Amino acid sequence: MPDEFVLGYWGRIHALNLYSSPNQTLEALIENFALPPTRIQRVEALALAAQTSTQRFVQKHTLIPVLAAISQHFPGTPHGDVKIPEIIKQSWKQHQKPGAYFCPDCSAAQKSLWGFSYWMRSHQLLGVDWCPHHGATLIACDDHAFVRGCPQEKQASSQRAERGLAYWPILERYSQIMTAYLTTKRRIGVQDASKPLRPIAASRNINARGISGFQYLSDIAMAQLPGWWLEKLFPSIAHKQANTPFPPLDNTVLSGFAMPHAYALAMALLYESSEEALAGMPH
Repeated sequence: MPDEFVLGYWGRIHALNLYSSPNQTLEALIENFALPPTRIQRVEALALAAQTSTQRFVQKHTLIPVLAAISQHFPGTPHGDVKIPEIIKQSWKQHQKPGAYFCPDCSAAQKSLWGFSYWMRSHQLLGVDWCPHHGATLIACDDHAFVRGCPQEKQASSQRAERGLAYWPILERYSQIMTAYLTTKRRIGVQDASKPLRPIAASRNINARGISGFQYLSDIAMAQLPGWWLEKLFPSIAHKQANTPFPPLDNTVLSGFAMPHAYALAMALLYESSEEALAGMPH
């Protein structure tokens, strides 16, 4: 299904069969397709069940395009390139935040259209607590919900961002950039990602060279965004001291290593719109 998350797809296949565990279901798929032993035969089996190529399956149904949107390793490599099976094996099941999430509006629309609902990738993105399509607050379930079938089990909600507050436009830009990562085709190198951000930061007197006396991007983030939300992205940011670097975020403009979600936040802080930020990204 469009944007269906791999773990939910696996769970949906399992729900339609009589095997006692999801792993047994997957082993049966591998046997059914007579796949030779490889590092990625589980992904290959799911791709064949979906009647698509392994590379396209990784691109359309895993979070690898987000997890590796900006990377130190293999820049320029297409997501899901089967010539580098180690990357697929390591990350195909990975998700960015604890639990499984769904939008009640998406679920209702899916049931109306197809007769069932499913788990979407765009609802599993780190720091995105609302549906990018409907704006509804996402409902959180436990991690096992993916393999139990369709979205339906609700648990207590965590603290949520509120529209209308001063920080909301930044979070909205961040959400739009993270969602756009899902459609990236290739890995972007760290240096290439930092290059358009550094002059913007410098023009705003944000420390882009590690020189003392200038505020860091992380200082701006802490001043403009709620701590409970920042800690979802960077659990140790609460210990940061003013006017000192916080590498997990500041490296986005200091030419060091940073995760893709850090670049999404840096762009959300530095640009006035997500469209402008995404237009400046290397392709």
